[in-house]
Amino acid sequence: MILKWLLGLIFLVLIGSLSYLIYTQDRVKIGVVRTNEVLESFKGGQKEKLLFENKVTSSRLLLDSIYNLYRSDRKGSKGTFVEDRNIKIYQQKEKEVEIELEQAKERMELTILNSFNSFISKYAEDKDYDLVLGVTGFGNILFAKKYVDVTEDVIEKMNNDFYAK
Repeated sequence: MILKWLLGLIFLVLIGSLSYLIYTQDRVKIGVVRTNEVLESFKGGQKEKLLFENKVTSSRLLLDSIYNLYRSDRKGSKGTFVEDRNIKIYQQKEKEVEIELEQAKERMELTILNSFNSFISKYAEDKDYDLVLGVTGFGNILFAKKYVDVTEDVIEKMNNDFYAK
């Protein structure tokens, strides 16, 4: 009788231990990152945005200088060929600057996103995450428990990594 009871107890402990091992071994480690918050707080992204804003300012100053130059050339020549040609040249230059700025903005955004994606891949590997999801505010993740939210840690480590370079 005691032997049956002891064998039953050993069997239950063995099943419990095996269940625990299977449960913990198959567990997937998931992290959630509030993407917009990371991108706004990333010092490297702020640097890229500042560089872009400086480019916008210098481009606007260039256009203003060209406009003032052509405007001073117009005085006393209303409706002349020179005035029409200057307006067309200015409009062409303005269009070129707008295209250049749009391309610069796209390059800036791509640079920031590439830095972010590269960092998240490294972070996930280093922290042994199986899956890292991005919360963008557009409804792709509606709820996550606080313990899976790694945003603050990502911001801290990403900025530390940026300053280390």
